[in-house]
Amino acid sequence: MWPCTTAPNASGSTCTATPKRTEVLAATANVSTLWPEEIKMSRRDGLGDFFSEKVARLDFEFRDAGYHVVGVQETRIAENLDVTNKHYRVVGSAATQQGNYGVKIWFSRSLDFSLIEVLPISPRILMAVAEINGHLCIISSVHAPINGDPEAAGFYSSFSARARQLQSKYPNAFSLHLTDLNAKVGSVPSRNIGFMNAETENENGEHMRLMLAELNLVAVNTFFNAGPTWTGASGYKHRIDYILVSAWVLNNVSSCTVNGGIELVECERDDHNVVDASLELSSRALPHGTARQHFNKPCSKLCPQKLQDPSLQQRFINHMWSFNTI
Repeated sequence: MWPCTTAPNASGSTCTATPKRTEVLAATANVSTLWPEEIKMSRRDGLGDFFSEKVARLDFEFRDAGYHVVGVQETRIAENLDVTNKHYRVVGSAATQQGNYGVKIWFSRSLDFSLIEVLPISPRILMAVAEINGHLCIISSVHAPINGDPEAAGFYSSFSARARQLQSKYPNAFSLHLTDLNAKVGSVPSRNIGFMNAETENENGEHMRLMLAELNLVAVNTFFNAGPTWTGASGYKHRIDYILVSAWVLNNVSSCTVNGGIELVECERDDHNVVDASLELSSRALPHGTARQHFNKPCSKLCPQKLQDPSLQQRFINHMWSFNTI
C-alpha cells in the first residue's frame, strides 16, 4: 500500500479546498494483449520514463480522446508501480507470478488531483482515493474472472468488502469504478441497472447485480444506449465492461458511449472497446443522508403518450436516483 499523502479528518474528508464544478471524462479499457514479451522499452524525448510501444500509443490516444481517468485491465505488469508518463500519472497493481492480469489507473496530468491512498488489492483489483478539484473520489480499476469461474464469487465478495471499507472511511466521497466484470445484466429487474441494451443475466451478472445493490452503485452504461463493449472470436457481441458510480451521482452523468476508435488489441479481430462516461462533479451531487434544499413547484399535467417513451422513462429514473427516492 502506498502511504497516505493526506490524513482524513473526522468526517472522512481530506479536502481542504472549496470544491469546484468539474467535468470528468472517465473510461475503462481492457488492453488484452500487453503480454510481457510484447514490451519493448523505449525512451521518450525529454522524459526519464520508459514506455512499451503500446503504452506510449495509448498515452497519446487517451489524451486525444480527452480522458481524465482511465481504468486499464490486463496490463500484465511485473510489479506495483507509480510512474509519470507524458500525459498521465499511472498507478498499478502487479500481475500474478505467471504474468496474468494486472490493473492500472491512469490520471491525466491536466487534471487538478492529488492521491490520498493507493491500494493494490490483488492482480485484479486496484483501488485509490483521490481529491479532484476539491471533490473526494474513490476510484478503482477492476477485472473479474470469466463467467463460470469458481473464483468469481470470492472475487465479488472481496471487492465489495474493500469498497465498503473505503465508503465507511470516506463517507463524503463519490465512487467511480472502471471495470471489466465479464457480466451480462438486464433481464432481472434492478433499480441499480437501467433498461438499455438488456441481456440475459449470467452468473457474474447476478453477482454484479447484488454487489451494486449492496454498495448503492449504478451501472452507468445500462442507463444509456451505449451498446456492446466486447466482441468474441466468432463475432458475437456482448456488454461485459461497465462504469459504476454512486447512485446519487447518476443524474450528473451527461453521456456514456463505447469508443471503437481506440485500438486496444494488436490482432485482426475485435476484442474489447473503450467505454467512457462524462460526469460532472458539483455540489449538486450529494451523498445519501446529506441535507438537500427542496423547492415547491406547481405540478404539471401528465402526458400519457410520453409516459410510454422508453427514453423519457429512463431520464425520469435517472432524475429520481439523484434524490435517492427509489
